[in-house]
Amino acid sequence: MYFEKASLSHIGLVYQLGHGGLPCEHPDPATRALTVIDSNGIHQVSVRYCNCVIHQQPSHAQQLLRNGWYPSTPIDPRSCATFNCLDVFRLLNVAANVNARDFVTVLEKLTDAAGLEEVPVCHPGFREQWG
Repeated sequence: MYFEKASLSHIGLVYQLGHGGLPCEHPDPATRALTVIDSNGIHQVSVRYCNCVIHQQPSHAQQLLRNGWYPSTPIDPRSCATFNCLDVFRLLNVAANVNARDFVTVLEKLTDAAGLEEVPVCHPGFREQWG
C-alpha cells in the first residue's frame, strides 16, 4: 500500500469563480485549465467562470482579480499569481534582492523537489510581468 500524489484537478475538482465561492446558477459550460502560482508552489487548477448576466458580466480577468488571483493577461488568461505570492515576491525582492528567476526556481522546487514530475510552466508570464 502506498500513496500517490495527485492534484485536485486531476481527481475532478473544478473551482467555480464568482459569487465568493458559492455555486453559480449560470456557470460557463467550459472548464478551463489554469496555472496558479502561489507561495507554496505552482498548481494546475480546473476553473469554471461565472456566466451570470444579473449584473454586468465581469470579464474572466475581473473574476480572477476578485478571487485574489492576478492574471498574466487581461484577455483569455491561462495563468495567474495569487496576491499572497506577489506580496511574498515583493518583500523578498526588496528586502533580500531576490529576482524573479530565483523566486520561480524556488516555487518549482516547492512543487516538485525531486524533479520527477512535470511542473506547469509559468516562466514567461511571471518574468515578463514581475521580473
